[in-house]
Amino acid sequence: MVRTILENHLKTQAPVIEQDLMSKAGELLAYVSKEQNISAYGLSLLFKVAEGKLIGQVITAQAKEVYCLDAGAFFSEMLTTRLEQAPDLLKKQILAQLGGSKMEALFISMLQKDYMLIRYNRKQKLELHKITSTNSELVNLQDFIKTVKL
Repeated sequence: MVRTILENHLKTQAPVIEQDLMSKAGELLAYVSKEQNISAYGLSLLFKVAEGKLIGQVITAQAKEVYCLDAGAFFSEMLTTRLEQAPDLLKKQILAQLGGSKMEALFISMLQKDYMLIRYNRKQKLELHKITSTNSELVNLQDFIKTVKL
């Protein structure tokens, strides 16, 4: 029951989660851009699983890593903030079921062998791409969240 409620909550919060993710990604790319003295529009934020952990890398157009972060904590913090909107009676149950390392495990299972990439397009707007071993596709995060099964 808690899983169904959480899935429904995520679906209703999908537009806000997408805004949060793109906003945080934009802030991070701007920070790295300033620190490295390079254009943010040439940077990408890559999420992948490495050695059983979810990591994020800010990379240049030449695929050179210029910054690394704990993406598990990045996503967990963002989702926990969104869960604050959940009804009080369910908040504790949801966090108990998907808190901390369990939340990171959820994101790891969603990515598996694929990568997620956030980068600026030609119109200087952030886009989310899913990269598999065979192709890359533009992803609408709201549609992606709506397909998540916990």
